[in-house]
Amino acid sequence: MGNYGKYPFGSTVTGTLILADPIEACTTIKSLWEGKEYHNIEFPIFVIERGNCKFAFKTMNAQRAGARMVIFVDNIDEYSPRQFGGGDGSPFSHSKFIS
Repeated sequence: MGNYGKYPFGSTVTGTLILADPIEACTTIKSLWEGKEYHNIEFPIFVIERGNCKFAFKTMNAQRAGARMVIFVDNIDEYSPRQFGGGDGSPFSHSKFIS
């Protein structure tokens, strides 16, 4: 879990997984409001690849695009950090890291 947006231990989250566009989320992500297929999603969870920019920057981009939670996918076969900081303007979107 990131150092921001923590859920209480044992809680359950349900939502709709959406691949971020672009998947690395280092630039502006296509907003949920741009596509008709996403208008009625109550809890959008963006899936984002690790790499090329800070986790907090990616999360802020996802948050601005309408995400309520972010799942980071590790696409690099190496040791990966288990926690990552919020950085400037700590995002409120919840986040997970999957390796």
